[in-house]
Amino acid sequence: MSKTRIYNRWKGMRQRCKNSNHPWYDAYGARGIDVDDEWQTFLGFYNCVGDPPPGKSIDRIDNDGPYAPWNWRWADAFMQVHNRRRPKRKRKRQARP
Repeated sequence: MSKTRIYNRWKGMRQRCKNSNHPWYDAYGARGIDVDDEWQTFLGFYNCVGDPPPGKSIDRIDNDGPYAPWNWRWADAFMQVHNRRRPKRKRKRQARP
């Protein structure tokens, strides 16, 4: 199963949360987003979520919560766009006289 879409999703999920060298670690692991103990193994994860429906990927219901059996759903791109943190606004500095 290591070459399947769902396996790659599981591996990416763990990397974002656990690997401080991952490019998206700041948005996940550094914020305290973690993977539930039940999902630490691929088998535990797969037994819970199964294969993704066409056009869907895993989405956390509570965007600040962990990847966990009680905090996920299959979502399309439209749903995922509307379930994300708002970007921080950069304040413009006023020029000093």
